[in-house]
Amino acid sequence: MDGKRYLHRMRQMARKQANAWLDLAPLPFTSTEGFVWEENGKIVGNISMIPFVKGGRPMYLIANVAVHPAYRRRGIARALTETALEQARKRYARSAWLQVRDDNPSAVELYASTGFVERARRTTWLRNPGNPRGEAAPGMRITPRKRAHWKHQRTWLRRNYPDEISWYWRVSRLTFRPGIFGALNRIFSEEQLRHWSVERAGRWLGTLTWRATAAHADQLWLAAPPESEDITLRTLLPYIHWRGRTQRPLSLDYPAGHAAQTLQEAGFKAEHTLIWMEATL
Repeated sequence: MDGKRYLHRMRQMARKQANAWLDLAPLPFTSTEGFVWEENGKIVGNISMIPFVKGGRPMYLIANVAVHPAYRRRGIARALTETALEQARKRYARSAWLQVRDDNPSAVELYASTGFVERARRTTWLRNPGNPRGEAAPGMRITPRKRAHWKHQRTWLRRNYPDEISWYWRVSRLTFRPGIFGALNRIFSEEQLRHWSVERAGRWLGTLTWRATAAHADQLWLAAPPESEDITLRTLLPYIHWRGRTQRPLSLDYPAGHAAQTLQEAGFKAEHTLIWMEATL
């Protein structure tokens, strides 16, 4: 559903429940819920609630919090956020999450004042198609991901993509697993993954995974400890360029501040850094 149709539905629900100058209307519990702020027949604010399930209980990602510039600093964003939280409580949600850009301190302050606590900061990096920059350091050995590498890869996937926020990517770590169980999971989930590892003197340094997507860019997933994440990227980024879908952009979601210089040198640009915040309900 495109944005205009979605706002139209939100507006219809608001009109059905109009009983004051403020109309906050929940959508039916389908894929997305939302509320609008309407004045004099005009929508001047909106908020979306995207449902997820974790541990058998519902949770929500609050998104698309927007207020018309002429109506800002009147408490509309706060009212929308508080109403969304109350709706999540009525749905017996365990928590509500949101993402806010780190260059928007006023929004960060607003959400903190409504009960949200920072849980993580992550940067999304993007590289458009083109020849990669950089070259591997001497002594590096590139191999397909080996079964023996999985123990290390799994550990660092958990640290770089923690369980706390892994629900957002909707990608199970089981699809990364080697062997028949991982293969079956990839078949059933229709995931296409390729893994490459870096070794030096027989020691595993890191693994980079390429994942095909139907979105604008294919995804990269880096599993490496801090002391070897740079050398892993410098070694593998030029290599996978010739073995992946070279006409597709590549994206990497990674903890903010990690490997930033290396990624820039490899031709990646930081799209944004998002602060993940959670409100426990």
